[in-house]
Order: sequence, then structure tokens, then C-alpha cells
Amino acid sequence: MSQLPSKKYDLVVFGATGFTAKFVVTDIVEKSWPNNFKWAIAGRSKQSLEKILQVLSVGGGQKHSTLPDIIIADVGNEASLLEMARNARLILNCVGPYRDLGEPVVKAAILGLCDYIDLCGEPEFIEGMWLKYHEKAVEAGVTIVHAAAYDSVPCDLAVLEAKRIIQSQGAVPSSVEMFFELSAPNGFGIHYATYEAAVKGFGSQNALRKLRKELARVLTKPKPVGRPLDVKKGGLPVSQDPRISGWLLPYFFSDPAVVRLTQALDKHLGNDVPPVHFGAHIVIPNLKILVLVVIFFTIFQFLAQYSWGRKVLLAYPEIFSYGMVSQNGPTAKQLAGTTFTQTYIAHGYTNTLLASNPTAKPDVQIRAQITGAEPGYIVTPLIFIACAEAILKDRATIPHGVLTPAIAFADSGLLEKLGEDGKFKWTVAQK
Repeated sequence: MSQLPSKKYDLVVFGATGFTAKFVVTDIVEKSWPNNFKWAIAGRSKQSLEKILQVLSVGGGQKHSTLPDIIIADVGNEASLLEMARNARLILNCVGPYRDLGEPVVKAAILGLCDYIDLCGEPEFIEGMWLKYHEKAVEAGVTIVHAAAYDSVPCDLAVLEAKRIIQSQGAVPSSVEMFFELSAPNGFGIHYATYEAAVKGFGSQNALRKLRKELARVLTKPKPVGRPLDVKKGGLPVSQDPRISGWLLPYFFSDPAVVRLTQALDKHLGNDVPPVHFGAHIVIPNLKILVLVVIFFTIFQFLAQYSWGRKVLLAYPEIFSYGMVSQNGPTAKQLAGTTFTQTYIAHGYTNTLLASNPTAKPDVQIRAQITGAEPGYIVTPLIFIACAEAILKDRATIPHGVLTPAIAFADSGLLEKLGEDGKFKWTVAQK
């Protein structure tokens, strides 16, 4: 892989004054880095960035040889973005919604020969950036990784690892299903910026469909072996599964889109990774919560289709989220009490002849699990920084281009590394 020019900063956190970014900055300060590590925080308000610097100084930020420098950069000022990129080995972009604000930073990273990761969970932006900038990033020798956070590193890498485990048994992978469950006894909080991105994402389904038609002309959809999964479609279908306790709803966040893109990229790039049928579900523990989720999501989905409806959703976030969304985000008590579980059930066939039989059932199964702390604001910074470390330390092993997590970090051992501080754990319970 090509070497980038020498840069002043190892990394720059762009949008450092944002809600999630503050967690990222705090985690960077608390982490051990090499003695020559140098970094910066960037944004459009010098005063706001200086306040962060002041907090870091008082709160033990002198643990490392240097506190971050300050860079003034604004998505509305291309020259400032390019100057930031020219001075950084890696940009950690925390400025969203990405559909509105992300592209100028991607463009600047490529022009400035700077690697880039973001927190994006917006399929339209991710797929659009691949179409527009993948070849340019390859030519520049730059790595762009979207969804380098809870959306969608755990799921994308877990699917890849499940395939590898089945292959290690001499079998052919055919399907992987993910079941997501959240436990929040102290209540669950969401910051307004996260909610805003969701509203705009659900409101752009027509644009996403059009984009995917264009994407399909470039990326051929891979064909997994074996029987397709029984995926219920239409509206908000409710189901149950004897393998999982609780009620199931389709997983309507970005993980399925990212896994699909990864599998298409594996084929496009000639990687020796077989595709699988993939399904993802949200597990609802009881009927009362199920009814509330269905009611609120149905209203949300309906309003998000229309411009006037999106204005209403954004004007009254607490009403349309059952009190979960606010400008202040989750409380410390909510963050401390929230955990998640992702259960993976993967199947395969002991030989390709069996897999080619449309009536044959898979005869290989593995069951694995990821458990962790609150996903949005505790585990997300953990993952984001781990991705940054992987690029900074192992850049020679990471491809160039616009990539998904499982393409970029296929050989990084990231799932195991994430478990080192106890906030995240990957286990294979059944082989």
C-alpha cells in the first residue's frame, strides 16, 4: 500500500464540539499513545474548541505529552477543510447529518492525501460516496471508511468472522442472522443530532432507491448458496422465532445495508470471501414495549415521508420518541445502566453439492454473541478510536478506496481488540 506524505498530526477530530465527539475526545485523552503522538481538535468556533481544551487541561488531559492543538475548519469553507486534511494523517469526522455535511470532508481528505473515518449510519451517504469517490480515493492512495462505529463495525465484522469459522470447519457458509436486544432499566436517551439524521434518512427512501439502481450497474449482487432466509416484508411485520426469546421486528438501522455493500465489494474487489443470505432483527422483550414501538415507529415512518411531516418530527422530538430524544442526550445514569446484546446464528453446508439442492437444509450451525455497554455514546467512541488506531498502526495492510468496516479491517483482529477494556465482548458459544 502507498505511503502518504509526512503530516503534522496523527489524527484530527473534526466537529469536536458535538455531543458524540466530546466522548471521542475524552476517550482519546484517556488512552495510552506513543510519546510522539500529536493530534488536534477541529471545528468552526475557536471559542468552543478552547473550552474543550480548558476542560481537558483541568480534567487530567496532561496525561500525555501534549494536549490537542486547535484547527479552525468549516464544512462551508473548502480551503479550511483542505488545509486540515493536508496537516493530518487521519480525520475522524464527527459532523453530521452526513448527507448534508459529509461530502466536503470526504473530498478534502482525498485531495489532501489524508485517511478518513466517520460515525455515519446513513446508507444513502455511504453508498453515494462509494459511487462518487471510490476510484478517486484508490488513485490518491487514501482510505475512507464509513460507519466506523457501533453502526456498523460489530455487525459487519461479526458476519465476516462467522463465515470464516464455518469455512474453518470445511463447510460453505450460507446464512447469518443477527438479533439485537437492548437493556435499559434506567431509561434510554438519544441526542437530537442522532434523531435528526434518522428523520432525514427515513425521508429519503426514494432517493436511496434511485441511488441503488445506479449502484447496481457497477456492483454485481453476489449470489449466496443455499436456501434464502424467510424474511417478512411490508409495513412493520412482527414475528417470533423459537431460537430467540421475545418478539421480533426488522432491524431498520444501517447494518443490513452495510453488510450487503461489503458482500458486493468483496465480489467487486475479487476477495475470497463467500456471500451469505443475511437477516437482522430487533428483539422486543414483552408485548407492552412491542405495542409502543409499533405505534411510535408507524407514526414516525409515515411523517418522515413528507416534508411537512419531517418538520413536525424535528420540531417535537420528545413527543415522537416517547421522551427519549432531547438536546441534552442521555443522562449519566441512563448511559451507565444501558447494555446491548447481538446474537448471531450462522449456517452452512458441509459440501457444495448439498448446498446446490434447493430443498436441502444447512447441516452446519454456529452461534456467537457480542455484548457491550451503551452502544451510542460509550461503545461508539471505543470502536471509533480502535478503527483509528488500526489505520495509524497497520496502514500497510489496509486497502485504499471508499470502504466498509469489514473490507478495511478484515485482518485487523478488531473484534478481539475491542474486548480489552471490558466494555465490549465477542464470544463464539457454539461451533
